[in-house]
Amino acid sequence: MPSLSCLNSHLFDFNTYRDDNRRQKIEDSIWKEFGKTGAVCVIDMCGFTRASQEKGIIYYLSMVRRMQIIVEPIIKEHNGSVVKFEADNCFARFNTVEEALKAVKYIFVAIDATNRTTHDDLDIDLSIGIDYGKYLLLEDTDYWGEPVNRASKLGEDIADKNNILLTDTAWEQIKNTDNYHTKIKQHEISGIMIDSYEIIKFKN
Repeated sequence: MPSLSCLNSHLFDFNTYRDDNRRQKIEDSIWKEFGKTGAVCVIDMCGFTRASQEKGIIYYLSMVRRMQIIVEPIIKEHNGSVVKFEADNCFARFNTVEEALKAVKYIFVAIDATNRTTHDDLDIDLSIGIDYGKYLLLEDTDYWGEPVNRASKLGEDIADKNNILLTDTAWEQIKNTDNYHTKIKQHEISGIMIDSYEIIKFKN
């Protein structure tokens, strides 16, 4: 798998050369070596700042760790992979949007089950954003691209507690949309208005 040093070398060359043709060749090489196409899923824990201030960072980090233990095996069971855990977020990727949604469905089931066994102030609440498209993947430890940005925006900034939001691009990838009861919303992302689809209910 292409390494960070390889990517950094390409990026240095891209900044060095002024010729547009050379730059285009470098860009094409980067996408050839690091490019992937698929579903990006960003899972955010709600209330990180407030809980940290009220209960302390150790309290909240224990909840973050519990979230990580729950979501990672479910993601793997549905042909996905965790690219990274960062703060109270999980950044994952899947080949298809359907796989991402199936994983998310069972993540919420598992979270609900574990919340029933803990005190109310230890309940975990999640918000989730999903997009689909081309992105750059580095050694399965980090990724960049428009789908990552849009999924992050939906999951971290726009989705409410226990919401699942899909971009219109992700929604268009679903073969059988009748499996989901949704509500369409409009949001501004990077200065562009886009439709998002909130999953209200999984029908099966």
